[in-house]
Amino acid sequence: MSKKRIIIILGLVVALLPLLGIPRAFREGLSVLAGLAIAAVAFLLRRKSRDEAPAERNDTFSQNGTQSAFSGVMGTNHKEPPVS
Repeated sequence: MSKKRIIIILGLVVALLPLLGIPRAFREGLSVLAGLAIAAVAFLLRRKSRDEAPAERNDTFSQNGTQSAFSGVMGTNHKEPPVS
């Protein structure tokens, strides 16, 4: 079973626990265990995604072409005429 599916199932268990009519102490214990399990699986997913991320990150922004300040405003995509 995938970790994402485990989180979904545990989330449903936590959501349905108050409606099941089980004794309070048992319900609270299950809530704590389910919450810890969700946190553990989420931690493992985060670690896995971080390990699979590319080693080199390039977060720089580059703009394609030149555009005026009015390009794209109100659905228009015109350029200003050149200044003589």
